[in-house]
Amino acid sequence: MDLQYFLNILLRRKWLILSVGLTAAVAAYFFVDRMDEKFRATAVISTGIVDVTPDLSKESPWIQKFYVDMGFGNLIEFINSQRNVIFLTYRLLIHDLEQDSVNRQPAFRLLDQEENQLEYTEAELRELKELLQKKVEMLEYTLDDSRMERIFKDVAEAYGYDYETLIEDHLSVSRKGDTDLLHVSFSSEHPDLSAYASNIFCQDFLVNYQYVQQEGEVTSVRFLSDQVQLKKQQVDSLRQALKYYQNQESLADLEGQREAVITQIKEFENTRTEYTQQKQSLAKSIAEVDQYLQENDRKSEGDKAVLLVNNQNIQNMRKQLDLLNDQWIKGDMKDDKLKKRIDLIRKNITEQIEKSAKNMPDDDDKRLKKRSDDLLKQRIDLEIDYNEAVAGIESVENALVTLRAKANSFVSDEAYINQLRQELKIAETQHELMFSEYSKEKLNLDNSILPVKLFQHAQIPDKSEPKMKAIISGFSGVVGGTLASVLVFLLAFMDYSLSSPEKFRKFVPLPLVGTFNKINTRKLDFQVLFRDGTKDKNLAYFKESVRNLRYIIENSGSKRFLVTSTKAEEGKTFAIIALAHSLTMKNKKILLVDTNFKNNTLTKMSQTAMQENLLNSKLIGESQMEDEFEPRKINNGLPLENIDIIGNKGSFQSPSEVFAGKDFANFLDRISDNYDYVFLESAALNDYSDTKELVDFSDKVIAIFSAENEIKTADRNSIGFLEALKDKFLGAVLNKTDIKNLG
Repeated sequence: MDLQYFLNILLRRKWLILSVGLTAAVAAYFFVDRMDEKFRATAVISTGIVDVTPDLSKESPWIQKFYVDMGFGNLIEFINSQRNVIFLTYRLLIHDLEQDSVNRQPAFRLLDQEENQLEYTEAELRELKELLQKKVEMLEYTLDDSRMERIFKDVAEAYGYDYETLIEDHLSVSRKGDTDLLHVSFSSEHPDLSAYASNIFCQDFLVNYQYVQQEGEVTSVRFLSDQVQLKKQQVDSLRQALKYYQNQESLADLEGQREAVITQIKEFENTRTEYTQQKQSLAKSIAEVDQYLQENDRKSEGDKAVLLVNNQNIQNMRKQLDLLNDQWIKGDMKDDKLKKRIDLIRKNITEQIEKSAKNMPDDDDKRLKKRSDDLLKQRIDLEIDYNEAVAGIESVENALVTLRAKANSFVSDEAYINQLRQELKIAETQHELMFSEYSKEKLNLDNSILPVKLFQHAQIPDKSEPKMKAIISGFSGVVGGTLASVLVFLLAFMDYSLSSPEKFRKFVPLPLVGTFNKINTRKLDFQVLFRDGTKDKNLAYFKESVRNLRYIIENSGSKRFLVTSTKAEEGKTFAIIALAHSLTMKNKKILLVDTNFKNNTLTKMSQTAMQENLLNSKLIGESQMEDEFEPRKINNGLPLENIDIIGNKGSFQSPSEVFAGKDFANFLDRISDNYDYVFLESAALNDYSDTKELVDFSDKVIAIFSAENEIKTADRNSIGFLEALKDKFLGAVLNKTDIKNLG
């Protein structure tokens, strides 16, 4: 199938292709004209990709271009990702769902409740808006709530802010030539919406991009910050514990207190030594006084002394003296007022003893009485001092026990405080190191500068985008015509009919000896056609095609030709008549034998039985074939001279059955002597075996194929039979061909 064939098909279908293209152009024009106006706002982002890409190899610039293209590709893909676009959906829904703000901007889009049929309450929409606001502030792009997720999707689709709609119809990201800039455009029916969406999308993208790019550093800084806080809490806790323990135990000056207690212990030990020595001395003195008293006097005087000592006032003052003395020792013997009171009580005791002694009865022996009184007074004083020494020793011992316990507690407190101070020092050191590392990481994070930044904000567009109706219409017309042409090509390619000689040779492995184009046979006059010229291109081509086949037949060296076809109504009868008439133009006498018993069209085309050809009638009778054949003439519609027809009367039997017991071969031999050429017509090969039984009665076989039919499986079997005839098969004739497929 050559190019010329396709060109002929296109030329033949040119008006169809043109009408399709024109229809597409007109439809596109009216469609674009009725479209809503679109306003486009564009923000510009500087990526820094070209500047930061390293010079990998001066000898391999394509490597640099590869990395640059890959960088832009990755960045554009990241910008168009659902993670970024979802924040734009959040922002737009928050803007249009805002109902509480007094100074809010008017919503970009209003929902038609009847059209969208949203069944959500105002409370649910308010809850959705608050949740979206929270997610935007926290840079979270998942709602984590199946109910709110469903509401969000329904509302976003109703507003036309869902991801698919934004990406397909509104948002576009592209690189500006070979520059370092990216254009982020948003197109919508509202100029304010376009500018707002483009700017807010870029802002959220930069925040999200910075978070993603610095996520590791931010995580590290947050971790170090938490560790610094933990160490600080530990330091504060240790400081508070140390301060509380010192205040609780009055250990603000532990070292000074410890030294003071040791000094007190030494002083009390010295005092105890003094009291012990005093006790021993007083005990000795009392023993010596008692030796001077005689046993009887001593007993009497002793009783008096006991009476004096046991005097109630003296006992009370002695108890008071012991109590004050004990307090004075516990007070580190530094309280002067207390010491004066002690001395005063001692004086009072002495005075009370003297007074009591004077009130006793006089002794006859005044000298003994006076001496006894002195010894008694001395003994009482010594006993009082002795008791004071004993009480002092006891008080000092008690004080020493307390002071030693306190000294021991100082050792334990000092160890605990030293432990706290050591832990505090370690914690402070760790806090300082951790804070230093945190400060370093925080400084690096603060000083890190991402190359991607907003280069130019989107401005509110002043006018809508041009609709380019002429360009779109022209393009639509071209596309429509192209699609129509492609469709015609496909139909032609998928057409398995034998519409041209090229397709016949492609599908049929038989030699093609002639091609007849399709003509109008209603007013056809063969005599006029072959005698005179014609301006009808179809008739002129047909006439020359018949002459070409006539030449092949004349040069074949054969006389009897069997004309057959694979299918019925392929045009065998018309081809035989046309060929016969062309031969008569050269004064050839032609005999047509209608051996197509199943469809005797040739017989029906002729007139009724005529007895003019007595020779044919005689031969038919002699061969005993008058029951099957009869001589005929072509009817007045096709007045052909020098052509005789032997028609059949029709039969459902095959030729061999019809000719059984009759010498049909001898009949043909005898009758052929009177004609130059004899043409026999047979029934279709696909349906009957007539052709196979008539082959032996002919010299050559000619097959007629219609260009309007396709080759089927049954045709291939019949074609195989014709191929097997080899030299006896003259060739095939392609009939009913469109002359446009023959150019």
